[in-house]
Amino acid sequence: MSVYRSFASLLAIGIGLIAQGAQATETAPAAAAQTSDAPTGDIVVSAQRRSESAQKLPLTITALSGDTLERQSIDSAVDVAKFAPNANAWGNDGRTRPRFYIRGIGNGNVSNNAVGAVSVSTDGVYLNSLALQGFPLLDLERVEVLSGPQGTLQGKNSTAGSIDFIARKPEFTDLNGYAKVSLGDYGQRQFESAAGAKINDTLAWRAAVRAEHQGGLATNRATDTQVGDFTDVAARLQLRAKLADGAVDVLASGHYRNLDSTHTPFYAAIQSQSAPLAIGNRNYADSNLDDKQTLSAGGGFLRIDAQLPASLKLTSISSYDDGDRVEFLDGDYSTRELGRSYSRTKPQQVTQEIRLASPEGRFSWLLGGYYFHERLQSFASQATLNAASGGTPAYYYTQFTQYTNSAAVFGTARFDVLPTLHLQGGLRWTSDQTSIHLVSQRATSPVSFTGAAAWYLPGSTGQTLTDIARQDQSAHWNRATWDAALRWDATRNITLYARAANGYRAGNFQGQVSATTPPGLVDPETLTSYEAGWKTQWLGGKLVFNADAFHADYNAIQVSVVRPTATGINAQLANAGAGFAEGIEGELRAHPIPNLTLSGNLGLLRTRFTSFTITNATANINGNEFARAPHVTAYWAADYRIPLPHGSVTLGTDWRYNSRFYYLITDETSPALQQKPYAVGDVRLTYATPGDRLEVTLAINNIANTTYTTQTLPYTYSTYGYVLGNPRTVLGSVKVRL
Repeated sequence: MSVYRSFASLLAIGIGLIAQGAQATETAPAAAAQTSDAPTGDIVVSAQRRSESAQKLPLTITALSGDTLERQSIDSAVDVAKFAPNANAWGNDGRTRPRFYIRGIGNGNVSNNAVGAVSVSTDGVYLNSLALQGFPLLDLERVEVLSGPQGTLQGKNSTAGSIDFIARKPEFTDLNGYAKVSLGDYGQRQFESAAGAKINDTLAWRAAVRAEHQGGLATNRATDTQVGDFTDVAARLQLRAKLADGAVDVLASGHYRNLDSTHTPFYAAIQSQSAPLAIGNRNYADSNLDDKQTLSAGGGFLRIDAQLPASLKLTSISSYDDGDRVEFLDGDYSTRELGRSYSRTKPQQVTQEIRLASPEGRFSWLLGGYYFHERLQSFASQATLNAASGGTPAYYYTQFTQYTNSAAVFGTARFDVLPTLHLQGGLRWTSDQTSIHLVSQRATSPVSFTGAAAWYLPGSTGQTLTDIARQDQSAHWNRATWDAALRWDATRNITLYARAANGYRAGNFQGQVSATTPPGLVDPETLTSYEAGWKTQWLGGKLVFNADAFHADYNAIQVSVVRPTATGINAQLANAGAGFAEGIEGELRAHPIPNLTLSGNLGLLRTRFTSFTITNATANINGNEFARAPHVTAYWAADYRIPLPHGSVTLGTDWRYNSRFYYLITDETSPALQQKPYAVGDVRLTYATPGDRLEVTLAINNIANTTYTTQTLPYTYSTYGYVLGNPRTVLGSVKVRL
């Protein structure tokens, strides 16, 4: 009941503010334009495929400027979630395969073909494979985080929400840009630079590059090597042309990334299920195998915006992306030779979107079509090489190629019933087809490895392998998804809205197959959300206060059922019957006095499974909460700028809080499988010369050196493997603007 009491309090505050705002509108002149040092309450976004103020959209959106991300030293895609209420993200696989959760809904599947419930895009191009989503942030204009299903315009697999990372575009100006060099502890070295200019009146360019290295976060005592280190290089080149006297705008963009790293350190705890997790010394890991991973990725897109007769606008976006990720892991987290694994994922995708939009008016509309194709190749093997440390020599592998095709048509419309009352809605029809060719085989005991150096390959055992499973299967689904919203502009600075929306995530195949996990297919999941909220601005834009309440009905939920066995964990993808998520959210941005900027958000959440009918479940899971769904998330930040005779100094800090949450839906009683409440805070100090041409920054992340887990899994009934969040780090940087 605490969620509802909190919402009642928030509602009372909102009603009071609205009443005061209406009275002020009647008795006072219109508010002055937002001053230059006020918070950005009117960030222009493209969430509905038009340029609009985030404060006027009838949905929950958190819009972040590139300057905000840089000021707070945000350099990886996974880190943006903290800015949105009831949102979380974890990077348990280092700088690849992030896990995004919005309103308690996300992805627990870790197989190579896993697809998230949060749609992740770059410049409007949807990225399907998790391997492509953990990129470093580079020269961004803004990030848009949308909460709730976005099944009409944001495209594929968006039951939880969507995140779009939007790069700075070439401009028709003289040369401009920046260069930034950073050094810190743990061997941190970073270089980032971006520049752009016009070539002539019709052609412009912009290029950006980022190179980053970090040393290990722990020492593997078994091999005397560092783990958690990485070298990550990313680059982007854009060309923009304005043709036909500016009626046609063409943008061509290409990008590349190369990551060479070891995995985020894994640690082991040997204990009973009834005890809290016994976290050891984070500076030391013990593994007989160095966990390594590499990733190369690249691609690009061509976007054409054309102004047609009758003020119609035609947009076409064509894209190509691919990647190659290789990972070695010691699956038992210890010096014993109980199990090791190898995995290689090669996603390759092509997308095409075309849209036709009417001009703005009392009645406006947008129609479009979308096509997506992906070929995903996966090879994964597991082995135990010898019996010297208690394991039984064994080997098996699973290899598959999966093809996914998705085609959709969609449309949205908005009608201004009154100058202050707006009704809008959208509909999307999607046809998804996927097929898989899978082979899984194992060596028969006793196993003697003839090629131990290449133990992960099928020929390493020197024997003919026997089949575990073979699968040649196709599946096809058609779904209609929709949204409808009503917006009332109560005053110039107060907007109230109500929205209902539906989204769906396509079905998928079981990607992790073994002797105890057979091939399988899960059905699509669907989510219908109902929300209402208000967006307000005060004091000429110096105070922004937004809030909403929501309830979501969740059906055929795709979940990963993880169970420990005597020899390791068994993870199976399945459909739970139904559940719900509900809560309230608030965001605040304020500029109470000159040079001081405050911001924050609060999310209150309740989730439950109401129908859980998974075959062979180890317990009655009806009534359990969703995994990784804390009841409370909170974030606040403050920046204070002190003017000096020759520049300025800015002091800043931000803090993120998560209440208790569970890692496994199948076990919410074991203390070892829970993360207790924790808070992580960062501080920064920046000196800037006049005009901000030169900036020198000292940043300390996780200043309290808070210890918390980002993953905990039972390997056996008495052994747990866990991953820790980053320790305290210090980074100094110098930035020069052209």
